[in-house]
Amino acid sequence: MYAFARRPRWIAGHLLATTLLVVFVLAGLWQLDRHGQRSSLNETVAMRSELPTLLAAALGDLDPVADEFRLIDVRGRWLLDEQVVIRNRSHNGVGGCHLALPLDPGSAPAVLVVLGWLPGPRCLTPEVQLEDGPVTVLGRLRATET
Repeated sequence: MYAFARRPRWIAGHLLATTLLVVFVLAGLWQLDRHGQRSSLNETVAMRSELPTLLAAALGDLDPVADEFRLIDVRGRWLLDEQVVIRNRSHNGVGGCHLALPLDPGSAPAVLVVLGWLPGPRCLTPEVQLEDGPVTVLGRLRATET
């Protein structure tokens, strides 16, 4: 009665459908896991944003993992000759770089402040127009990527 179901074409079609079903189920489970990771990260950022703002004097006592995403208030002077270009960063699908500049608080180690993103061509010779005097920066702590 079902002799057609034993033909190679039907068997291959069912194997393909079963394989695609398994792949799509696994992709869905991966997406659910990824959503859980993102939700956990968002909760961590929100919780640490509610903690009191740190001052630059506390930089030496910080734990890079436990204090990541906390707000910090740093006062100091820009080290204008020490700019750092962090290449191969994208923003909205466009290649570019992040421009970072150390801020010297005087009484603590210098803090690398990411000033923003630049599109690809501007990464070759980035120019920074900043005040030479004392500045105050309120930012969010991030652990190093290396």
